[in-house]
Formats: sequence, C-alpha cells, structure tokens
Amino acid sequence: MSDAEPILAGPADDAGFRHGRTSRSGIFGMLGAWVLWSMDPILIHMIGPTVQRSFLVAIALIIGGLSMMVSGHGAFKRILTLAPKHLLLLAVLVVLSTAGAELLYVSAIAIMNPGLVGVLLRSQVAFAVILAMVFLGERFGKVTAWGIIVILAANVGWLGYNLSHSGTTGSLLGWALAIGAAVLWSLGTITAKSLVNVLPPNQLVVARLTLGGLLMLIVSLGMYGLGAIGQITPAQWVLLVTKGVFTSGITFFLYFWALRRLRVYVASALEQVAPLATLFVAHFWLRQTVTWHDVVFVGVLLVGAAIVIVGGDREILTRILCRRK
Repeated sequence: MSDAEPILAGPADDAGFRHGRTSRSGIFGMLGAWVLWSMDPILIHMIGPTVQRSFLVAIALIIGGLSMMVSGHGAFKRILTLAPKHLLLLAVLVVLSTAGAELLYVSAIAIMNPGLVGVLLRSQVAFAVILAMVFLGERFGKVTAWGIIVILAANVGWLGYNLSHSGTTGSLLGWALAIGAAVLWSLGTITAKSLVNVLPPNQLVVARLTLGGLLMLIVSLGMYGLGAIGQITPAQWVLLVTKGVFTSGITFFLYFWALRRLRVYVASALEQVAPLATLFVAHFWLRQTVTWHDVVFVGVLLVGAAIVIVGGDREILTRILCRRK
C-alpha cells in the first residue's frame, strides 16, 4: 500500500495508528471492554425467546444510550455541526453497524450456543484488517495474511462439519447471522475510528446507541405494536437494563476510548478474550453442549487471531511482556 491519504482517516490521530503507535492504556481499556462484553451473549440467552428480537435490541440500545447521557450530554447538538461526510459515516454506524449488527447477533444466539456465537464474531478481525487496508490505508504483511487465511479456514471447516453431521440448515443460518454481524461490526470499527476525531467517545456512544435503539423501536412498533412490550416480565426488564448499562453503554464507552489509542486490527484482535469467557460461562453455567470439533474450531480461530496480532504489530507483545513505559 502507498502512503496516500486514507479515504476515511480523520485529521488528528490516524497517522499514529498507521505507523504502529499503540498505548498500554488503549490495550487495557480494550481488554476491559471485551471482558464486560463477554457476558452479553449470556444475558441475551437468559432473557429468552419470548421477547421479540427487535424489541430486545431497541430497549437495550436505548437504555445503554441513556446510561451514558450525563457524560455524553451535548451529543445531538454536536451532531448538527458535523460535515456531510461525517453525517454519512454516522448514518452507516447507526443503521448498519449498530441496529443491523445487533439484530443479526441476537438472532444468531437464538439458534446457536451463545459461546460459539461469540467465537464466530472473532472472525471480525479478518474483515477489519481488510476494511482498514481499503479505507484507512493501514498495511499488513504476509504473517497477518496467513492469520486471515487461518480464520477463514476455521470457519469453513466448522461449517462444513456441522452441515455434514446435522443434516439441517440451522448451523448454516446461525453461522450466516453471526458472520453478518461480524462484517457489520468491522465496518463500524472503521467508521467509528474516523468519527472519534470529530465526536468525543462518550458523545459517540450516546449517539450510536440512542439513535440505533430509536430506529429499532420504530421498526418494532410498526411490526408488533405496543402489546409486545407489555409481555416483558420484571425479571426480563432487569436483564435488559443490565445489558443496556453494562454490556452496551459502559462497554461501548471503553471501546471508543481505547480505539483512539490502538490500530484497528489490534483493537479487533484483542477481542479474543471475550469468546473464551463467554464459552466458559455458557458451558459451565448454562450447560450448553460443546463438542470436540467446537473446541478445535475455537482453538484454530483464536490462533488465527493471534497470528494477526503478531504479524500486524509485534510491538504490542513487547510492551505487554516487558511493561515498557
């Protein structure tokens, strides 16, 4: 890749990202975000199928946005001052990478083991690297390319095994929904990286979650009416509020804050912490079945993500191991 100006790069920080500057605070902030997020699939599974998926997404996103409103006040006033280019990026972030991605994600959990959905979403790192190359001008070498190949091969192997042994299309549908969410979230990583240069992270969280939630609420009311909300039980409301505040609002704030201090593919690669925690909880708490080929798939995919880290930015490992200031 040449050093030409990236298509979506912001004016302030992206040069540092392209040349490999990675802060320790960004690393730990991103890890904290994904540890919190690891409980999100579990909460969705516990809420259960009686809540319409679109309402679940709408309510959780709105609660998440409102929970950050104090620190992110002024977000909507700030949005009105954005240039058309950034308004377009915000629209993509809200419609596709928030509302759309969340709907695909919660729909996948209704079909598959939530831990495996979390693992499938780690394929996002492959898509994020490719999109970052196209839109942000970030470069990657042969080792990173091999990591992407390993991730894609793991997906093909897992899907092929399940289709050949289950005899149903459930595995294909669940996989397609999870991968679709991963692609849209990868696009969100790219657009958010440019938007954090014109909107503070807390304001971007408020805008993304609230607008995405309102969009899904309008769609849900049009499809199901107010009666569907009245059917939500008190216990489900508690879980929805927990999801909104902790695994949406606080997680997104940490994510955007750390994103300004990391390169895009490093941010995505660090997500492999989340699926391990999710898979562990799903198996030992929810008693979800994990087969030997699921374990192999998880191992191969996370190895692929690790290869992306090593190939893309060796300095990140040096900083963690040596605790260099």
